[in-house]
Amino acid sequence: MVKLFIIILISTGLAVNALAAENDIEGSTLNLRFAYGEINSNGEPPYYYLTKEKEFVGVALDILKQALEPQHVEFTPIFAPRTQLRNLFKVDEVDVDVMNEQWVPRHLPVVFSISVYVDPHYIFTNIDRVKDFPTFEALKGKRQCAHLGYVYSKVQAMTDAKQMLRINSNTDEQMLKMLVARRCDILVGPLRTTNRTIDSIGLNNHIARTNLVDHHWEVQFMLNEKYSALIPRLNRFLARSDYPEIRDRIIKRYAGLAPGEKPVTQ
Repeated sequence: MVKLFIIILISTGLAVNALAAENDIEGSTLNLRFAYGEINSNGEPPYYYLTKEKEFVGVALDILKQALEPQHVEFTPIFAPRTQLRNLFKVDEVDVDVMNEQWVPRHLPVVFSISVYVDPHYIFTNIDRVKDFPTFEALKGKRQCAHLGYVYSKVQAMTDAKQMLRINSNTDEQMLKMLVARRCDILVGPLRTTNRTIDSIGLNNHIARTNLVDHHWEVQFMLNEKYSALIPRLNRFLARSDYPEIRDRIIKRYAGLAPGEKPVTQ
């Protein structure tokens, strides 16, 4: 009887503690510093970007907020070029980014979720040269406008093998303008983000994508290792059977928006 009474007390205590912890989460606010990208760019719309009113929004933010409910999540954009991520995470100045593990140096003090979305990266070129590049073989001897610090796939292998010349720039906008100026022959970019940037700087009549896909990248949440306890919560949400429907519904809310425009409903 004494043992049974002790077990009941322990079980009751655990239940109370679990309820208290849940209430703490529900009433708490989690402030995450989001690695935003170059200071003179507008992030990677539709995944994360600043509106005309300087509000930080995007598909990745909405997914992260929903995954961590009932905890309230707020974001602070931290301008963090890819080349500076290692130091920023090491000195604890950034909390979260959306990445693929292959894009960042090993031994970075970060942890990764499972896949959040798949981001196809296409070859883009000047609109009058699309037919010049039907295959990757046609890229040999050509110049690639590349983003400093970024890792590519098929094109990366070609530049590493000295079959293409890589010309680095600091932002997506700079890459696109270099392409229009014929300082390079092609560039590699994520489909949605690159199309949004092309539209935002008025280059729709100058640049188009080819049919060549450099890679379909699995994009993950990359968190500061001090938030490693969040990964199981994120992964449970991302592994839900209805997650693809949730993700696609969020993406649809941002599709077709003008650059810097915020969805009507959040």
